[in-house]
Amino acid sequence: MSKVSQIVLSIPPKAEYVSLVRLTVSGVAHQCGFDIDAIEDIKVCTSEVLNKAIATEYGEGSDPLVLTFDLMPGSIAVQIGGNGLNGETLFASDADAFALAILDTLMDKVILSGVGSAAVRLLKSTERTDADG
Repeated sequence: MSKVSQIVLSIPPKAEYVSLVRLTVSGVAHQCGFDIDAIEDIKVCTSEVLNKAIATEYGEGSDPLVLTFDLMPGSIAVQIGGNGLNGETLFASDADAFALAILDTLMDKVILSGVGSAAVRLLKSTERTDADG
């Protein structure tokens, strides 16, 4: 893969579709050159965001959740959004601080945005620089 590729996946906001997304994440992260440990980190973080969205503000039975995977050699960006999904409030409570800390630890960058197509953006590279921590 020599240039940016994009995959878009739309799923019903139901827990039974999270395993489908995990399988998809495995395939696309492998295509970007990630090792098994990094792939597992990306799967855990993507699942955490989806499960939180389904269990809380977005709720089952709402509009579809849309995942956009931007694939580049050595890096991946996973955007999770949906009609009305708000990344800024998704992990806003004190009880969610631990979950957000896990996301921040496992991914290179986590961006929580307001309502829109990229309410949550997870970024991961195969190589970390000193600036990454």
